Amino acid sequence: MGQGFDMRGSAGRRRRVPGLKPLPCAAIVLLGVAAAAAQAPALDDAEQPIHWRADHAEVDAAGRTILTGDVRMEQGTLRVEADRMVIEYDGDRVVHVAAEGDLARYRQRPWPDAAPVEADAERIVYHAAEERVELLGRAYLAQEPNEIRGEVIHYDVRAGRIDAAGDGDGRVEMIWQPDRNEGESR
Repeated sequence: MGQGFDMRGSAGRRRRVPGLKPLPCAAIVLLGVAAAAAQAPALDDAEQPIHWRADHAEVDAAGRTILTGDVRMEQGTLRVEADRMVIEYDGDRVVHVAAEGDLARYRQRPWPDAAPVEADAERIVYHAAEERVELLGRAYLAQEPNEIRGEVIHYDVRAGRIDAAGDGDGRVEMIWQPDRNEGESR
């Protein structure tokens, strides 16, 4: 029997979608790494089952899974919402994930006592090999009380570096609050 993915239909019965691959953990990392602090791993989210819903799903011969129409993905504390999501594979390995829409949205609690990290952009792209995330078009990244806005935000996961660029006037807006507890410990 060929590769496929079991999913529940609207009546709650399981059905097999031939050729549809389950979304690997790397797809879920889509934005989790973009917004979380570099050394702060998510709450076992990568080990949780992946739940996704979309109005339509298709798999093509090129190794892409395309989800369209009110796409919602959940894994542990991670939530991603988009109008369209494309997952590209090389064999069973995710190489590229793109979520897009009027605004694609991401939310995740990176560790138990932390405020949730939120991001949105017209297009959110994860490059697995480079461990790099891009927020493109009306990009926003925040973990209360800190936030950054720009036309484009690039996050290099390995380096723990965020680069942001503005729109036509080249401006980036950033609000960064100092850690109030840091001064108390001195």
